[in-house]
This record gives sequence, C-alpha cells and structure tokens, in this order.
Amino acid sequence: MLAKIDKNFIVDNGRCRPSDVVNLFPEEEVIYISETADMLDVLIIAGIYKNRAEAFLKWKHAVYIPYGFTTYRKIEEENHMLSIYNP
Repeated sequence: MLAKIDKNFIVDNGRCRPSDVVNLFPEEEVIYISETADMLDVLIIAGIYKNRAEAFLKWKHAVYIPYGFTTYRKIEEENHMLSIYNP
C-alpha cells in the first residue's frame, strides 16, 4: 500500500494575496502551479498518477480547475486528498 498523499496547490495567476495563503493553508506546504495547468497536471505533480494517459483514464471528474477553493477527497484506494485554490 502506498503512502497517503495530501497536497495543497495554488494556481499562480497573479491574483493570490499572501493573506490568502496564510488563511487557507496555515503552516502547510503549498505547491504553485501555472494557470494553464489542469487537473491532470495536478494529479501528476502530486504523484497520484505517473502520466497524463493514466490520469485521463482514471480521473472521473472535470479536467479544468474550478475557481475558488476546492478539495478532492478519497482519490484512489489510498484516500489521497488534494486542496486547490484558484483565485
């Protein structure tokens, strides 16, 4: 069994304030991603899937990253969790 993955992402589109980071992810590691990234990219960066083809086949939700704060829980059998802030 693989270790549980719990990652936090912020879309780096120039609209995120430092106070947003402190309020949403206090004392937690944050990974900044390009505004052109999609959920398949996030899943690969997080280490849940190895490549886009695998992510495309297994990811059953929208590929685009929604605006606002979104948390995905229970990803795969290991119950991985991803939190994404897209201001």
